[in-house]
Amino acid sequence: MALGSQLARLVERGRLGRRGTGVHAALGDRRRYERQIDRLHQRHLFDGGLHRLIDGEVNLATVVMHRGHVSRLLAQTVAAGDYRLRPARVRTIVVEGRERTVFDYPLLDLIVHGVVADVLTEAIEPILSTGVYSYRHGVSSMDGVSAFARHVRAHRRSRPDPRLRGLYVLRRDVDSYTDSIPLGPSSAIWSQLEVAMCATGRNAPSATDRELISEVVRPTVLTDDGHPASRLQGVATGQPISCVCFNVYLRDIDQALGEIPGGFYARYSDDLLFAHPEATVARHASETLDAGIAALRLKFNDEKRRDLYLNGAGRGSAEWPDARGATSAAFVGMRVTADGTVALGQRKVRGLMRDARRRALNTATALDAASVDQRGRAVAGVINALLDREDAQVHGAAVPLLAHAITDRRQLEELDHELALVVASSATKVRGPQAFRTAPYRVVRDEWGLRSLRRARDRNQGHK
Repeated sequence: MALGSQLARLVERGRLGRRGTGVHAALGDRRRYERQIDRLHQRHLFDGGLHRLIDGEVNLATVVMHRGHVSRLLAQTVAAGDYRLRPARVRTIVVEGRERTVFDYPLLDLIVHGVVADVLTEAIEPILSTGVYSYRHGVSSMDGVSAFARHVRAHRRSRPDPRLRGLYVLRRDVDSYTDSIPLGPSSAIWSQLEVAMCATGRNAPSATDRELISEVVRPTVLTDDGHPASRLQGVATGQPISCVCFNVYLRDIDQALGEIPGGFYARYSDDLLFAHPEATVARHASETLDAGIAALRLKFNDEKRRDLYLNGAGRGSAEWPDARGATSAAFVGMRVTADGTVALGQRKVRGLMRDARRRALNTATALDAASVDQRGRAVAGVINALLDREDAQVHGAAVPLLAHAITDRRQLEELDHELALVVASSATKVRGPQAFRTAPYRVVRDEWGLRSLRRARDRNQGHK
């Protein structure tokens, strides 16, 4: 069967020739569908998705070959209000020991989902708080960490007397955010999206546009008995629309906390941070957070709830005894100290070291018959490759942060020592610090060539 007739059957015969009026212009732009096809192509270039992702008898490889034709057909059908999404198949996967629900859609639906998510991402951008750092073009979680660190340093400079320094820091995490966002008719998600779409200055979306958007936001899934059912809670995990929902659903809270004078507010998806030098303001902010999250029919994770009093001595607060004294505060896996320096959080440190040990052991095992010097040089080369921030195919998740984001030089020195010990232990087959007796630290650095994170950071700082 020819590609055109297959697609015609999939999007329903006789509905491709009409150009609708009054629809959201972006939903009918074929270039968006081309870009979405290109993204899918790049994402699945090496994982078998080119042939695994299918719709009827059409796979992604075929769609890529005929992207212009497919894009025009989809754009015309969506613009005419005639595209009909099909139910998703739901399956459970395990990620880092936790079960996750993922949604599998037919290929053409997957493309339409991506375009709708792109359109909504652009629509909500102007109404999002500047304190939101998740899933935004040109913005990263580290921007939020850096902004918090600047706020801490500014607070420190404004109070020369160390006894007067101290920030009350509220840390909150939404419990099961992905699976908890309400999607029923009374959910705040609909009014938030409506405000965003009407604020774009374009023609208001038509009834069929709204229907399509609603079906993308509130997924229809196949139940165990094969019948379709709309989910009234929980967004489509793994689909780009979920990021739209994560950003926009807490907009009222973002606005309320971001407008508090003298405060700092940052959010990355379900991870929230607020800081203020006055205890009464911080307590009021805590009450605002609790009331706001309850109004949205969500709840905070009590195990991750933190009320901190951030200061250099880690002393407690007489004004708010429940706020625990701390010398650092965590945000999105990073740690900001009371003097405004930024360090990797313990989880990222453990991940980096675990990756380094695995690579070092594999390399040393492969060179078991070689000399200590040969193994040492090889292992040092492998660790250097891991730490090469320019090689995205090799380095770990924490590596790009080491060169640009981390300002805690004491931590970099500690990592330098730990990584050198990994190299020495792997090369000499001696566990623990005793490995430095056979392979001294100087040898690991100067002869085997292991790079120093502290020196690299100093060089980068000197070039700024």
